[in-house]
Amino acid sequence: SSGINAECPLRPGDFKDNVQFLKYKEGVQDLTDLYKGDKQVNETEWFQWNTENLGSVCVDSAYSTNSPTDMKACIYVGLNRIYNWSPPTDETSTLSFECSWDVGPTGSGNLEPPFDITISDAVRSASEQALEAFYPWTSMEESGLQPIQAFQIKADNKKLEAAKAIENFKMDTFVVCNAVMRNSTGATPLEGSRPAEFEIKYSLPE
Repeated sequence: SSGINAECPLRPGDFKDNVQFLKYKEGVQDLTDLYKGDKQVNETEWFQWNTENLGSVCVDSAYSTNSPTDMKACIYVGLNRIYNWSPPTDETSTLSFECSWDVGPTGSGNLEPPFDITISDAVRSASEQALEAFYPWTSMEESGLQPIQAFQIKADNKKLEAAKAIENFKMDTFVVCNAVMRNSTGATPLEGSRPAEFEIKYSLPE
C-alpha cells in the first residue's frame, strides 16, 4: 500500500539555530515521556523506551548538542500505523530502517558531508525484534505505541575543519530514511512505502 510511510517524529534539523535545536530537544523529551507512560511501561511485551532498543545515547535527550565543536543528535524513525497490516512474510528478511545521505529536492545535497549516521548492531537487532512482534497492528489498546529505531548523527570535526579549505564546499545536507526488508545480503526498500526526508543545517568552524 502506498499508505505505508517511514516517519521521523523528531528531526534534528538545524544545528545553527539555538531556538530550533532546543525545540528539538524538548520534542525528544516529550516523546520519551510518552513512551515512559505507565500503560506502555507496565505492558512488558510492548515496545520499551530503553537502552536496549534505542542505544545509550538516543535514549536520553541530554545527549544531543549543537555545540560547534560537538554537534550530535538522533533521528527517531517508525512506520505509520495501518490496521491489520504486516510486512511481507519472508523467513530470511526482517522489517527495519535505513537512513542515508541524499541529493535532496534541489539535487545539490552533499553525499559525503562531515557527519556520520550510525546505529549499533545490537540496537538494530533489538529494535527489529520489537518491530516483528508488533505486527499485525490492530489498536493501541492491544499493541501500545509503535516501535522506533534511533540513528545517531554526529559531526566529524576533522572533516568539518578540512571542509573550510575546499572551494565551493557543498553545505546542503539531506537525509532520507526508508523502511526496508533487511537480510544477511543487504536491504531492499519495503514495497509500497514512502521515505521520510529532511535537511540538516550547520556551520563550518570559524
